[in-house]
Amino acid sequence: VGPPAPDVYWTKGSLRIKSNKPKTLKITNATLQDNGEYVCHAVNYLGSDVKGTKIVVTQLKFIDRPPSTVNAALSQTIVINCTASIAQRFPYSYAQWSTPHCSTSTSSRRTVLPNGTLIITNAAAADSGLYQCSVAFGRERLTANVTISVPRVDTSWMLTTDRCRGFRQSAYDRSVYYAVSSSNVWDK
Repeated sequence: VGPPAPDVYWTKGSLRIKSNKPKTLKITNATLQDNGEYVCHAVNYLGSDVKGTKIVVTQLKFIDRPPSTVNAALSQTIVINCTASIAQRFPYSYAQWSTPHCSTSTSSRRTVLPNGTLIITNAAAADSGLYQCSVAFGRERLTANVTISVPRVDTSWMLTTDRCRGFRQSAYDRSVYYAVSSSNVWDK
């Protein structure tokens, strides 16, 4: 559409969109409600023309948000999921795990799966601390903090103490007894 200058406006469905600059469609602070087909109309007394475009707004959300705390036993395998999706349509699995001091890269005991799951095998007290899962898409970023606690000494094998005789029996091997001192220090 040429001279004379056309009247230009945008519509979404049957609604006309108000704009200070009608030749430009500008959506600030877009939300999922802004998704849809938009049509630019140019009209003058000689005729009209229309051109459509589709706007897709994405929103990053956790599908599996990690728990805030994980208490694990010594030598246990720790599995923590951290998966997000974009606008509930597309699974988005790229998650980075880090601690305050460094990224949690894959090692012999730590693995980050493609779906964002962190696996720590043979958990040790050194694995205790704050972990952060980060998922980013464009300018959007989601983070979740997880505090992992692993005790320094494995006490899961112990049974009740026979205070009269001063011994405790191993839950794994009933033929092994441990002497108990008054300070609860164990000697084999």
